[in-house]
Amino acid sequence: MRYFMLLCVAFHAALCTDMLPFVEEAPWVPNCRNPIHFKVLGKYVTKCTYLCEGLPYRSSWEYDGTPCVKLVDGERKEGFCKAGKCELVGTTS
Repeated sequence: MRYFMLLCVAFHAALCTDMLPFVEEAPWVPNCRNPIHFKVLGKYVTKCTYLCEGLPYRSSWEYDGTPCVKLVDGERKEGFCKAGKCELVGTTS
């Protein structure tokens, strides 16, 4: 049981730090179910894209307007998800 939990933590850490390249390569589907609901401080998502539940691997992104956080120069900046990217508050692109 201990090894299974360690494997789950390692997989989740790899997913949150972009160490799994197939997230971006997986086909995109609109609004599928997110199996890992990880939010910082219970409010912000760390990434605006996620792997969908089940097989085959598919990816989707959070709804536009979902609060997100991004590290900029070692400082946490707040923003909102827009088309799969975390747009910082006060910036336009």
